[in-house]
Amino acid sequence: MTKWLSVKMVKPKCPRNPLALGVPVLVWPHGITDGFAYYGRRATDRPAFYIYGAEVYGVTHWQPLPKGPTDVEPRLRWGEMIGYSNRKAQIKTLRSLRRKLDKI
Repeated sequence: MTKWLSVKMVKPKCPRNPLALGVPVLVWPHGITDGFAYYGRRATDRPAFYIYGAEVYGVTHWQPLPKGPTDVEPRLRWGEMIGYSNRKAQIKTLRSLRRKLDKI
């Protein structure tokens, strides 16, 4: 398990793109969050911790998200779940559905 890091000592690396969602992290104290937040530039030019687009105040420590389990099968992609073997078939079906919806 990763150790908690003080925000006074080190902060997560922030994406430079202002439209990026940010870096997902765990934060302490939890406050209004369940411990999950993003670190990035959402509403201001300065990086901050955010949840649902609102800045989270009072964060004293953070840690990167832990790696996922290795003893499970990877999840199927959407197309594989519904039986498509290639991207072209997915696009063809989605266009067909779009035309049907446009007629409604």
